[in-house]
Amino acid sequence: MLRKLKHKSVPEISYRIRKLVRKKVEAFTFNPDAIAKAIQRLPHYSSKEEFLNYPGRPKFFFNPCREQVRKIFREHFPDELQRSVDRADQFYQLQFHFLGGEFQYNGKINWQADPITGAEYPTSFYQTINIFSNDERKDIKYVAEVNRHQYLIDLSKAYFLTGEQKYAQKAIDIFYDWVANNPYKIGVNWTCGLEVSVRTYSWLWSLYFLLDSELVDEKFLQTFIQSIYLHGKYLSENQSFYSSPYNHLIGETSALFTIGYLFPEFKEAGKWAQSAWATLVDEIGKQFHPDGMSVEQASFYHYFTLGFYLMPVLLRKQNNDAVPAAMMEHLQRIFEFGLYLTRPDGTTPGIGDIDNARSVYFSDPEHWDFRNFLALGAVMFQSEELKFGAGKAWEDILWLLGDKGWEEFHRIKATTPKTLFRHFP
Repeated sequence: MLRKLKHKSVPEISYRIRKLVRKKVEAFTFNPDAIAKAIQRLPHYSSKEEFLNYPGRPKFFFNPCREQVRKIFREHFPDELQRSVDRADQFYQLQFHFLGGEFQYNGKINWQADPITGAEYPTSFYQTINIFSNDERKDIKYVAEVNRHQYLIDLSKAYFLTGEQKYAQKAIDIFYDWVANNPYKIGVNWTCGLEVSVRTYSWLWSLYFLLDSELVDEKFLQTFIQSIYLHGKYLSENQSFYSSPYNHLIGETSALFTIGYLFPEFKEAGKWAQSAWATLVDEIGKQFHPDGMSVEQASFYHYFTLGFYLMPVLLRKQNNDAVPAAMMEHLQRIFEFGLYLTRPDGTTPGIGDIDNARSVYFSDPEHWDFRNFLALGAVMFQSEELKFGAGKAWEDILWLLGDKGWEEFHRIKATTPKTLFRHFP
């Protein structure tokens, strides 16, 4: 122990001691009844209009131009529309295909169990659950995939594009069931901050895809507000400084910022958004080398981390909040690295380890194809070379940059990079 401490900085030792003490105190003082009373004091909304018109509510990506975006998607992505519906139909039947495993639930998802073997994790206080045991009957990766809820985006997007209420109903039923069976900090699905972060974004995108549905009523909004608040509260207490200070930390910080930014009604909202944004600004030079490559030096995590940066940056720019020039310059180098990492067939070399989740997710992408990011970068930086690398217009432009971003992308001329080789020292 002393040998390990010798190689750690004073701030890290101090942070780890404070975190250990807080967790010990939390284990003794955790009071679900007090938490239940606290979330009951959160605002109640009798309608979607009341929710959306809350003073200071920021714009959310495509939402201000949702009708135009829906029209453009239907016109320009007929094949993707059919694929989206087909995927939603699979998820409607609770059919899943993750990490090479295929499985189907019989009417109800067991949120605590490995879906392949059925072996369950305990439903106890999150600190007591060991997710890294050598139990050959349980693999936390499968449990994580099911609980990330990215398939709720598929269901909700299918509703948004088709108007079929069955997709909205299924997404909302799954959401309600998860909330009922995963009380705050109880069970395996509260053991990892990054998983909470990915689920946060899944819920947020699903909410805005579902806003046209009459099923987004007072009950749903109340449950959603309370649940997203608890995700923010958890993330504010469980950021991976020093322990997993790369994509985990950035994913957690990104989601915490977005909750604080989008929900000004939470009393901690300003603190969450301000502290998380400060961390994102401070960390970008620690997460990516000066020439643009992720310091993890894994091509998948390069884009995983970039996606977690993009959403807060684009939200701030959409709502006319400042983004430091140095941060934008670094982001541009990150995109340019991605351009040169992309092979002629559009794929990215499989360097380093990989995770199945995408930080920016709207459909099931080709596993090693990240040109959707290059398309976003082309608009953000008015880059002819990034548009060339993107190869085509991607739906991500619509969801993240709206109809104006779509128009800008098509105004940019695609130009072959001046050099086809770059050295990234």
